[in-house]
Amino acid sequence: MRKKQWWDNAQPSGHAALANVFAFLYALTGEAEYAAELGELKKAYAGLAQQAPMGVPHALAAFTWDAVGVAVIKVKDECDWEALRAALAARPYRPVFLVATNDAAQPEGIQLCVGTQCLEATGEAEKIAEML
Repeated sequence: MRKKQWWDNAQPSGHAALANVFAFLYALTGEAEYAAELGELKKAYAGLAQQAPMGVPHALAAFTWDAVGVAVIKVKDECDWEALRAALAARPYRPVFLVATNDAAQPEGIQLCVGTQCLEATGEAEKIAEML
């Protein structure tokens, strides 16, 4: 029987990868179930992070992105995707999810949401990238 590893090696541990999945799913869906699961993993990693933070960097990254807020860019209707990609590529690294939507509640244009805060929609890709 193989033991579950909490430590990252050449590849992140399965638990750390799961923490990232929960953080990103919560950002994309807003479902409290994912936030609760991430909270449980935080409890499990608390002691490990204090004893050996260099052994659990992938999990710490997930908890950091959850605390800082994962960026989600929602696009409704027309968008110059190449201009948006170029504007985002010029910025420092940050996980960003792009969501194309036809939801009636979604304002037209490009809207940046970080965590639970959504900014006003705009049609300018450069403006969205600057807000990150």
